[in-house]
Amino acid sequence: MAIFYMNFSNGKVGKGLAHFDYIAGKDKYDYKENEVLSSINKMPSFVLSPEDFWKKADEEERVNGRVYKEIRIALPREFSLKENEKLLNEFLEKELKGYYYSTYIHDKESSQEGIKNIHAHIMICPRKIDGIERTPEQFFKRYNSKNPELGGALKDPYLNKKETLFHFRESWEETLNNALEKKGIEKVSCKSLKKQREEAISKNDTLKADMLDREPVNIAGYILKKTENQLNENEKIEKEKFENAKRIKENKVTLYQLYIEKMQLEKEKENNNTIINSLSSEVATFDIQKEKENTDFINIYNLAEDILLLELEKNKINSNLSNIENEKEKNDLLDKLNSINIQILNNNAILKAEMDKLAEDFKYTYNKINNLSFEHDYKRFVESAKNIYSLEKKISTFKDRLNHIDDMIYNKFTNGEFGKLLAEKEKIEKMQNEKSILGKDFSEENEKLKTIEEKITKLINPYKFGKENKSKFIKQKYLLEKRYNNLLNEAVKELEKNKIINSLLNEKLDFEGKEKFIENMLLNLKDEENNIKSKLNIIQLELKNLEKTNIEHEILNKLTNNEFDVLLNNSYKFEKEKVELKETYSQISFYNIFAKRSLEKRINEVEKKIEDNNNKFEKLKENINNVEYEKLYNERLVNINQLIDDKKEIINELKINLSSIKTVQYKAKNEIPLKNYSGSRLNKNDFNKSFSKNLGEIKNAGNGIKLSSEEDKWERQMKNELDFSI
Repeated sequence: MAIFYMNFSNGKVGKGLAHFDYIAGKDKYDYKENEVLSSINKMPSFVLSPEDFWKKADEEERVNGRVYKEIRIALPREFSLKENEKLLNEFLEKELKGYYYSTYIHDKESSQEGIKNIHAHIMICPRKIDGIERTPEQFFKRYNSKNPELGGALKDPYLNKKETLFHFRESWEETLNNALEKKGIEKVSCKSLKKQREEAISKNDTLKADMLDREPVNIAGYILKKTENQLNENEKIEKEKFENAKRIKENKVTLYQLYIEKMQLEKEKENNNTIINSLSSEVATFDIQKEKENTDFINIYNLAEDILLLELEKNKINSNLSNIENEKEKNDLLDKLNSINIQILNNNAILKAEMDKLAEDFKYTYNKINNLSFEHDYKRFVESAKNIYSLEKKISTFKDRLNHIDDMIYNKFTNGEFGKLLAEKEKIEKMQNEKSILGKDFSEENEKLKTIEEKITKLINPYKFGKENKSKFIKQKYLLEKRYNNLLNEAVKELEKNKIINSLLNEKLDFEGKEKFIENMLLNLKDEENNIKSKLNIIQLELKNLEKTNIEHEILNKLTNNEFDVLLNNSYKFEKEKVELKETYSQISFYNIFAKRSLEKRINEVEKKIEDNNNKFEKLKENINNVEYEKLYNERLVNINQLIDDKKEIINELKINLSSIKTVQYKAKNEIPLKNYSGSRLNKNDFNKSFSKNLGEIKNAGNGIKLSSEEDKWERQMKNELDFSI
């Protein structure tokens, strides 16, 4: 159930950059970086980064001025990150188009266990964008009403009005409810509980009115962060009121949600009964792709696939049941399990009936369907093989990161120093091992190894035993482990699903007479491979050219309209001329006085040209805008990094394409040359064996990977370390 939450606050001079670091999870707040999901920054052109903007605001605003206004908004946890970003952007475009701002989306555990607290921080600069170009120093000066271009940007009084705050609340309510309505989720309200209750009574919604008949859940955040021993009497009373109000709200909301769910389940049950009755009374119409031919044959493979995927879902629910203590969640899972069992029974009954019917004229019917659906099924087979390859790579990466999580954190906290020492240690251990095999003395390596191990110990001890750093390490490890375990679990589930689909399609595919199709598919994949290689060559060429480019030279030339290049060329030319003249001078006879004097004069002229050219160089450098230079330099680096990322992505795309080619070649080699082929490759017994094998694999699935989210020592430790409130 989505909630409405919007809070406003102001930040004084000196607090801007510190608060930005907090919401962005940077510097001393870098332990929050895994809490930060995404960011949206709208900044002026005169700054290099959002940090630069808020730093300049702190430095240039008047002593008692306000640097920012902040809005904190709760986002719906039912939405994906992409959907929440779109929702937030819609609100920003609608209400804050005329301001500079920094927005960050956070995701962390709420004070209620198992419930995510997804929210956004919006830092707004109160000075309006008026289209006048200003320097950073001028932008934050006092506004000049008579000559706006001579003063700073106007601090908008609109943001300080009470009516504005009400407008923002109503605007966010409208934006959020439009999105919730499209997803069929109950709408929220920015109005008080009393006002909402009155509206519910006027609509005769007594159950909702009862749910709203309660005290609001409010408390100062600092009270929640204190231990029981640190609370004074008034704070204890406040906390008790908060806990009571929270319990009442949870119970009333749960009761209301159960009623809504009950109504939905009854509606679903009615729909399911209609479907089941329909399936029991007649065989569903099977639309064949392209021809869409009506037939009384149900594709047994699609039906078998549904059963296997339902069994997989059932298996996962059973494995999670033992770890859930919350009765409501347990009952919800049991209801879902019951629904899945009913679907499995019905599908099995339909499958048996179809298999019996199919046995009567199996060869004719199956071959007819197989020929029509081969192209679709084969593409699905290759796609699932591609997915398996990609997912196995992902799982391997996630496992590797989980195994080396401590090293990753130590390396981050020591700015890469830990990683350098570790690499040095591995190098010495390798040399030690090689000398040992050759029977040589390796005492020198032992000493080096001892020194490096002492350095490593000294480097990581503060994070093992230091109170503040240890807490920081524990938080970082908890967040990273949780993140990678979630990613690993999702990848494992997806891999199981793709393996089932791949296995079923492997049994189903009949390659008799399909040589031309396989040949065309291989040609298409080869064309795709050539296109990928072509893209890779272009990027590699760009990177190679960049290696030869002097970025500093390129930018200075751009900023001076090629004058830098002219002066540089003159410098080379004059220096070369000077060297040549001096060489000629040294070769002239001592007695040829007139020639020597003539050359001396020319050498002096060239040296004067060199001096003038150098002076122009110095003057040119003085006039270069350092801010613009830094901006162009950073843009160039971003461009280079983007090319490197593109290269990695294309190489991965190429690997997946090669995997698909190998899959097609393997199937073509092993399936097409069947000489003594008679009739269909599949008969009823073969299908039953294959289906039973897949079903057995699902019921014993797991592959040694823990899929449950049972609480371990880190979970227990983090409950003592982290503040889960907003």
